[in-house]
Amino acid sequence: MKDIQKLRTKIDKIDQELLSLIEKRVDLVREIGKIKKELDLPVKDNMRENIIIEQLIEKIENSQIDPKAIEQIWKTIFATSYKIEE
Repeated sequence: MKDIQKLRTKIDKIDQELLSLIEKRVDLVREIGKIKKELDLPVKDNMRENIIIEQLIEKIENSQIDPKAIEQIWKTIFATSYKIEE
């Protein structure tokens, strides 16, 4: 049971790091949203989205992570980012 708690503590720390990185990403997304409005650019960029997902999936090719899970996670991140940009 102690091993589980140690592992959960490590996971909790990683979760906090992920949250911090997401907050940093949101700050950048807000800046990009302002620029896109100034330049009258569309919020959504399907081609960039697909390229990013493909690159991420390539990086986990020899991993135990399911590529569909990565795609789903990033699609959620993108959808949230688009809402912020608007």
